[in-house]
Amino acid sequence: MARIAVVFGTTDGQTAKIVRHVADLLRSERHLVQILDTRASLPRSPLGNVDGVVLAASIRMGKFQRPLLAFVREHREALARIPTVFLAVSLSAARETPPARREVQKTIARFVAETKFTPGEILPVAGALAYSRYGFFTKLAILFISKISGGDTDTSRDYEYTDFGAVSEFVRSFAVRLRHEPAPALPGPHPLHQEIHMKTVGEMMTAHPRCIHASAPIGDAHRLMKEEKLRHLPVLEGGLLVGMVSERDLLRLEATVDVDRKRDPVSAAMSAPAFWVLPETPLPAVASQMRARGVGSAVVLSEGRVIGIFTTSDALDALAAPETFRRRAFSVSPVARREA
Repeated sequence: MARIAVVFGTTDGQTAKIVRHVADLLRSERHLVQILDTRASLPRSPLGNVDGVVLAASIRMGKFQRPLLAFVREHREALARIPTVFLAVSLSAARETPPARREVQKTIARFVAETKFTPGEILPVAGALAYSRYGFFTKLAILFISKISGGDTDTSRDYEYTDFGAVSEFVRSFAVRLRHEPAPALPGPHPLHQEIHMKTVGEMMTAHPRCIHASAPIGDAHRLMKEEKLRHLPVLEGGLLVGMVSERDLLRLEATVDVDRKRDPVSAAMSAPAFWVLPETPLPAVASQMRARGVGSAVVLSEGRVIGIFTTSDALDALAAPETFRRRAFSVSPVARREA
């Protein structure tokens, strides 16, 4: 049994409905659940005795609810010490198109920039078109957006797109990890292992990594990886992280479809969302998440901007080359190596 806080912000009620579903699911599996509506008056220390946190908020006109953002900013130090997942509810998540996926990622990146907090895992959740609940001007604005994006435009009815099964699977997996996942540990009693435990990813990352724009041709990604001996490239749009592309992603796409390297964009091959962490995240926590997700890299963000990348090569360097690790960990030089 775990003690889980479900913290949410809602505008038209769909996120509140999702939160009730999450709470009912967790309680049915004998977890203790506390629901915290950020619009209401909350206890002084709302996260003082919880094992994990589920954050949930909806996107309206590119922004999350202000009370939810304020809560995360106020309690980000406590959140950083607790396993946390985020349900990002939006209409864009209902559309399986590259522009819609990029819009979701840009909005989440703004959330990280505004709150200076990165949840452990994020699930974009399709929301609802609640025409019956909108005011006159809001209805006109959302109707216009729906028209230009190919969405539903019959304002005499509401549309619900939420996949509650996917939400259940995501939250159930999080709860199971809270109950069973052991604390990350490095093998052996060597003092270096204890020293690594005390380090943050910001001290071991490769700073100023090469990135690529989402609209850049796939051929540019191939060339950059070959010339600079890279395996991963963070993908940006408008300066914000929207995905990650690897050699494997490019080869997988080219093995399944006819790709024009001069015209097809990197966004067609990238994985989204990219796994990101803050520079102060402890190394064992990053390594544990990389292993659990089956990824070979973590992008390091500060105020929503890419400042570094941490790869399996960096992790191996820390273990296999103690003297190199010590020099890199305490170096103040702005010069850093490229990802090998």
